[in-house]
Amino acid sequence: MLQLHTLHIGWRAVEHIWDRHRLDPVEVREAFEDAGRARAIQKGPRSPDGGRTYVLRGRTAAGKALWILVKSRGRGIATLITAREDR
Repeated sequence: MLQLHTLHIGWRAVEHIWDRHRLDPVEVREAFEDAGRARAIQKGPRSPDGGRTYVLRGRTAAGKALWILVKSRGRGIATLITAREDR
């Protein structure tokens, strides 16, 4: 089973998740860590460059449920593509 333990969040992703979804990167990290503990990780669509993406579902410390789309960079490292609240 895939294990993702490190999340890289670039400035573009920070701007996107705030502007589009009003999410703070801290919330996304909390939900990412929760998804890893719960093993709530599924394969996502192939990215345009042929890489593998994954969809995670986790909760923030405040209990907010989030969907998180990441691209695997190997060795347990992922880069955030987007995140949104599960409604």
